[in-house]
Amino acid sequence: MLRILYDIYLINKNANILNSIKIGYDFFVNNLLLNKTVPKQTTLKKYPIDIHNCAEIILCCSKLNPIFADSHEISRNTLNWLFSNMYCDLGYFYYRKYPIFTSKTPFMRWGQAWMLYAVTEYLLSLKGNKEC
Repeated sequence: MLRILYDIYLINKNANILNSIKIGYDFFVNNLLLNKTVPKQTTLKKYPIDIHNCAEIILCCSKLNPIFADSHEISRNTLNWLFSNMYCDLGYFYYRKYPIFTSKTPFMRWGQAWMLYAVTEYLLSLKGNKEC
C-alpha cells in the first residue's frame, strides 16, 4: 500500500498523501519489523516469518528510499538476515520460518519470484548511490 501511495504522490505531489506515507512508514518500521531487519507476521506476533513479507520489506524500502534515509539500511539488513536464515546454498529462498523449524519448500511464484523482484528493485534503487 505504501508503494502505491508513493506512486500516486509522485503524480500529484499532494502533501496529505506524503504525510500519510510518512505515518504508514513510521508504523511499519516501529511495529512490523524487529530491529529494522526481520518482518513480524503481525504487530503482536513474530512467527511465522514469511518470504513474501521479507520481499515486501525490501520492495517498500527500495521504493521509498528518496524520502526515508534509513530505508536502504533496512533493505540491506533484511537481505543479510535472509541470506543467513532463509536461503539454501542450492540457490533458493525458504518459504517460512517458524520458532522450531523452517519450511524449506521453494515455491516459485510465492517466494522465488517475489525475492527476485525485491533484490532487483533493491539493486536498481542503489543506482547512483555510493553503496553501489
